[in-house]
Amino acid sequence: ACMLEFPFYKGDLDVSTSRVVIKFDEEDNMEFKFNLRGAEKECVGCGLHVHSGTSCEDIKDHFYSDGVENPWPTNLYSSNHHGKAKGSNVVSNGNGYGADDNEGHAVVIHGSDGTPYGCGILTKSREAAKSCPKGKEDLETCIQTYPGYEGDLHHVAGKIKTSFKGPRALKRSTHQRFRHNLKNADTDCEDCGIHIHSGNSCEDETAIGGHFYNPSKANPWASVVYTTSSTGEGSGVSWLDNGYDSFHNNGKVVVLHAKDGTRYGCGVLSTKKAKGCLK
Repeated sequence: ACMLEFPFYKGDLDVSTSRVVIKFDEEDNMEFKFNLRGAEKECVGCGLHVHSGTSCEDIKDHFYSDGVENPWPTNLYSSNHHGKAKGSNVVSNGNGYGADDNEGHAVVIHGSDGTPYGCGILTKSREAAKSCPKGKEDLETCIQTYPGYEGDLHHVAGKIKTSFKGPRALKRSTHQRFRHNLKNADTDCEDCGIHIHSGNSCEDETAIGGHFYNPSKANPWASVVYTTSSTGEGSGVSWLDNGYDSFHNNGKVVVLHAKDGTRYGCGVLSTKKAKGCLK
């Protein structure tokens, strides 16, 4: 299984380059191999389990048959101070099911407090684990003054980083982790808009366009917002799916809106790292 971020996880851990492989012998004993990166740091005896759900959106309980004692509380991993964990566990007598029955079920990585933060779906193929992504796909930009804006917020600065994750051999992901870090923004702004627009340049206000999303999906941008302090600083993370992968979002503009909806900040997404944004 290729491991991805658990859909409802709101933290900073990123296991999107991790994988789990399970091998079964003739007696259905399970050899549970794992290679985790981006895991919780120094997590000792943390859970790594197969769940009965067949989707990471609905993982359900631990997966084991009625005639078998729950084997999962003892299937654990321990990570180092870099958040890496590599090893294997033997689950004697398995979970009461063979390879065919475990296929399609969710594998879940838990933190030290039991919170699930990583998930993948088991696929019965020798090539399955090799298809795991080597890394996530990021787009970044620095926020500058919106074209034609002449108000009091012209000193706005910020960095936007949006990440797309998913097994690339299966499909290009349209799910984004959209992060912002702002300085000199509109002060005391609560739930103010920050969106990707369809334009490709911050040089011409007539070319910014509207919200960028696939017409086959509902507009996700109404719920993507930022909040600032009395000094105009703010940071946060939003999760969304605008129906387009990193290739199609690359080169699009990010627009920052004030409390009254005025557009005052702009940046163009790129695969290049955005540096010096907050100087």
